[in-house]
Amino acid sequence: MLTETKQRWAVVVAACIGIGGATALGQCPVSFAPGPAAPAGDGPFALALTDVDRDGNLDALVGNTFSDSITLLMGDGTGAFSPPTNLPVGPGPAALAVGDLNADGWPDAVAANEHSDANDPMVGISVLLGGPGGFAPAVDYGAGRNPRGLAIGDLNGDGILDLAVANRGSADISVLTGHGDGTFTTPASFPTDGGPYDVALADITGDGHVDLVTANLGAGTVAVLAGAGDGSFATPQTHPTGGNPGSLALADLNRDGWLDVVVSHLATDQVAVLLGSGSGPLAAPVAYDAGDGPFDVTVGDWNGDGHPDVAAANSTAGTVSILTGQGDGTLGTPLDLTAGTRPVRVCAGDLNNDGAPDLVTADLVDDNIAVLLHDGPAVAITRHPESQEVFAGAFVQFSVQAAGPGPLHYQWRRNGQPLTNDAVHQGVTTDTLTIAGATDESRGVYDVTVIGACNAPRSAAAFLSVQALPGDVDRDCDVDLSDLAIVLGTFGMTCP
Repeated sequence: MLTETKQRWAVVVAACIGIGGATALGQCPVSFAPGPAAPAGDGPFALALTDVDRDGNLDALVGNTFSDSITLLMGDGTGAFSPPTNLPVGPGPAALAVGDLNADGWPDAVAANEHSDANDPMVGISVLLGGPGGFAPAVDYGAGRNPRGLAIGDLNGDGILDLAVANRGSADISVLTGHGDGTFTTPASFPTDGGPYDVALADITGDGHVDLVTANLGAGTVAVLAGAGDGSFATPQTHPTGGNPGSLALADLNRDGWLDVVVSHLATDQVAVLLGSGSGPLAAPVAYDAGDGPFDVTVGDWNGDGHPDVAAANSTAGTVSILTGQGDGTLGTPLDLTAGTRPVRVCAGDLNNDGAPDLVTADLVDDNIAVLLHDGPAVAITRHPESQEVFAGAFVQFSVQAAGPGPLHYQWRRNGQPLTNDAVHQGVTTDTLTIAGATDESRGVYDVTVIGACNAPRSAAAFLSVQALPGDVDRDCDVDLSDLAIVLGTFGMTCP
């Protein structure tokens, strides 16, 4: 995972690529309804959500540890998925990460292949480059022994994504520097504590450089390897967690601007929180009960209060536990949701485009993914903004209509960037956006997020096309003598 420090939410370039739209503005009941399960391969053990085909709907990638494959499931925007497509990778994919490795605008996928070892060192990770036609065949790279965890981020500050691989068998992290075209250097190795099962990227030390954070099941610790900003890392600083951490997630649980660490404890049926302080060490762990056998954790805001909550996949109980964040670094009593037979991975994302984060689990025994759709009181958009074609200088309005529990708040965007009120744009936080005098710069794609108490759906895109006025040669939104002068000048003429 790649995180930006001093942000309430970790910015993820990893398995669970997103948690939905804008943060809702209320306190809502945590409620889910089961969605349709989707088949995967043999032994689903890794999970990632991303928009593979860029159609606006989240898709699922499932790593199958017994069939050495990734199952691609295309989402339809309702919480259901298309029939599976299986893509071969290396032996025993145990972790997946997604990111645009070659800067072509399409998400790429990386698998960490746990069953590779010293006898088969060159299949430690598999890289699959994405594009309009799907994924290219996997290209394998070496790592350490038994790669178990995986994260993508810019580790040396050159603007190109690199890879960090947690190797369970060799107790180290392999760093593969990206070339920017989807290929990588041979790995550099940095030792960590015993038995690393997961790795995340964040500026934990507060110096502006990306650090490595590992969950070390064998040693019972979280380790922080401070980054130097050039792709190298210091000796690990270890922090006992009070259990055997098998996975980790990062979020600012106590709203102090620093990322905190959440780990799962498989043997004690708990999750533990280690609060971050920036330059200092992590705080002592505080444990909270989850379900039976928590194997994986992720974060999201499922009650709409703006505080990160924790979801744990309980592999023995066949449930997901939701522990709501209180905003002060503590977690509430778990709410357990049925999620198949043996859920070993959990991801959060808005599968049905209602602006609320849903849950997906990978089930090792059922050979499928289970879907839990957030079904709390929801805002729904009843009328979307419409595309328009206007002449330069025209007065333009886009409007949206929505219904649901309020009060409702709005945020308009152009080309994916939030708008602010200025001399041209007014009403950017209302249901009607006004553009006073459209220009060439007004062209683009407009949409609006409607923020309610429990969810924040985003409207369909509306396109604004701006045509020049007939005779407006200099495109200043006015037909005047300057346009005539340009025309006459073209023919070598002047006005008397």
